[in-house]
Amino acid sequence: MKISVSMYSLASTIRKENWSIVDFIDYASSISSDWVELLDIYWTNKEDKYEEIGEVLTALKSCQLQVSAYDIMNNFVKE
Repeated sequence: MKISVSMYSLASTIRKENWSIVDFIDYASSISSDWVELLDIYWTNKEDKYEEIGEVLTALKSCQLQVSAYDIMNNFVKE
């Protein structure tokens, strides 16, 4: 069985310790997770998103992790 961990399950730690997505990936690797679930709300580099994407892809490859899901936050109630 393969195990996945979601960024949302660590939301309070991510906020409190100001983790990046790469920090989360490193943590997931340290607990022997096989997969990670990433969330769009944790992208921080709005000006050069491609640089951050490259860093995340490098971290995933380095840690030998795969993305099990990628979630996008939506609110269909508010304009």
